[in-house]
Amino acid sequence: VRCPSFHPCPAAGTSEFMQVPAGVPVRESIEELQRRYLDGDKQPLENVFRAFHLIQDPSFVKPESPDSFFSIGGLHGEPFGEGIRPQVDKLPPEDKYAYWGGWCQHNNVLFPTWHRGYVLHLELALRAALKKVGAPCADEFAMPFWDETSKETLESGVPWAFTVETVEIGGKTVRNPLRSYTFPRGVCDPDPGSWSYSKPKGYETVRYPFSGIVHPKEAKAAADAHNAKLQNMNTDDMLNQNVVAWMTDGFREKDFNNTGVTGVAAMYHKCLQAPTYNVFSNTRSASSYRNKHKAAVCSLEAPHNSTHLAVGGYSAPKDVTSTNPVSGEVVGIVSGDTEGIVSGANGDMGENNTAGLDPIFFFHHCFVDYVFWRWQVLHDATGLPSGGVGRHNETGLTITADDVGTFVATGQGPSKGQSPNATLNINTVLQPFLYTSESVQNITLYYTYGPGSLDDVKLEPQKEGGAVLEVQFTREQFEGSVLVKAYAILGGEEIYLGHVAVLSRFNLAACKNCLNKTVVHEFFELDGFLTDADVEAARFRVDFDFRAVSAPAAVQYKCFVNGKPAPCDDPRPSKNRAGETYVGSREDEVEVVVSKSSGVSGDVRFDLEARGFDPPSLDACRLSGVALSVTCERGLLLA
Repeated sequence: VRCPSFHPCPAAGTSEFMQVPAGVPVRESIEELQRRYLDGDKQPLENVFRAFHLIQDPSFVKPESPDSFFSIGGLHGEPFGEGIRPQVDKLPPEDKYAYWGGWCQHNNVLFPTWHRGYVLHLELALRAALKKVGAPCADEFAMPFWDETSKETLESGVPWAFTVETVEIGGKTVRNPLRSYTFPRGVCDPDPGSWSYSKPKGYETVRYPFSGIVHPKEAKAAADAHNAKLQNMNTDDMLNQNVVAWMTDGFREKDFNNTGVTGVAAMYHKCLQAPTYNVFSNTRSASSYRNKHKAAVCSLEAPHNSTHLAVGGYSAPKDVTSTNPVSGEVVGIVSGDTEGIVSGANGDMGENNTAGLDPIFFFHHCFVDYVFWRWQVLHDATGLPSGGVGRHNETGLTITADDVGTFVATGQGPSKGQSPNATLNINTVLQPFLYTSESVQNITLYYTYGPGSLDDVKLEPQKEGGAVLEVQFTREQFEGSVLVKAYAILGGEEIYLGHVAVLSRFNLAACKNCLNKTVVHEFFELDGFLTDADVEAARFRVDFDFRAVSAPAAVQYKCFVNGKPAPCDDPRPSKNRAGETYVGSREDEVEVVVSKSSGVSGDVRFDLEARGFDPPSLDACRLSGVALSVTCERGLLLA
């Protein structure tokens, strides 16, 4: 299948922006550049505005050019309806839907390294644009990172460079190219049933609290009515409030090591303690490790997902509280009202389809890469030789085989060019780029980082996990990303345990390989909420806040406490983003379908390990049917 004309994969050295300068540029935080700007040193931040303005300007670079923002931003997800999808639809049945549509890697061990290559790809294009117009300091240009755990973000939200409507470039006032992006052509996900996430030419990206849904007609009418209510309101302030709430919310992640850091910020701190690269790299490997070793671990991908949803249109919960029966502290949300500041938001950062076309995406992922580098430094996995800068070293990244995160099909399905049966390793090509995880492990070949808020984090002894609620459900029940909220029910009282973000593609219906790999595992710590005796006596309930245009007939899920099935109630009736009410149900019988082409015996072996079975004991499951359905006696298998 050929790359479409607007997504070429240039060979090394064939495009100007693929050249890395001899000097190593320094990636500063956007907060630092803002401080310099206000102190009179405007050039560094103005160059950021100028570079983004240039690659977004169709008179400077055509949208179909590989170094335009449209082409680079579109590598993550849409536009994948033109050029590739029709050709895939013509393939034989056994090869059809062998990739999800976009190039991005999620839910597997390539998540940190693929996005590292992606941000570097953009950085080189921005630098080349500045050099082309003779901008000052063009050779030293580096992509800034949004320091999401900085004092400024935790107190004030999104940096002002992303929200002001206009900026000055060379003495001229222009539209701020970091605030939004206007599509020069339409994009669509042409799979059956997913036209609701198409975007027309002239569409301008939106963030919380706005809704960017434009299809179908009924959903667009609801979005228009929602947006009309926001007129004459300080929507930037609403966005900032929502980001602060997500970053500091103490229900999702309690105080980290008595540092006073809570919420998503604490998750970023916590992921730096991940014992291996596999565990650090993705949510699936971290979940598997949590099950096997009963260790309280967090992956980099988990807080990353939360930032996407915070900016992209999910409200942090309202402060509706009750008294914790254990500690006496005021905790929890008893009403289940998680509409937060504004209901009905649908920003582009909240879905993998269009996230890469919001400029803030790259500043977010530059921070994710900064956190990745901090983990490498802490765990002696930089690839730096002891004598100085270099490529190879025994202390580089190690990707452990036979882990659920090394399956190419894990989560969303493989990207274009990847076999559904392949496994991932240090030398897997990070398509459509020419990098591998090995070649990008040492960032000093390309850039380095200035000061950041996580520089002083130290390694702590690994802590054994306490009682934990595990929630399992399948993503194909929903269109798009989901906010999962968990409750313990004890003596007639509901105790809110927290919420977690699940970032997803908007539609999975036609991605057959995706459907085989969409079981989500999320964990909610029970320590501090329930005593050991209360854990045994409690029931649980899980509610789902989602952005679907059409509501599922019933949301199914299962609960486990410390690896054993736990009693769980039906979800509270809720409304999707189109205002439709649904009533969910817990799962009594669970059947996971595994395709014949996805290495069934190997998959089942790892799934059994994660669920506590002795791997050879495949008789614990019954294998039957043409589609090779797998029904397990002790709960839902990892699929």
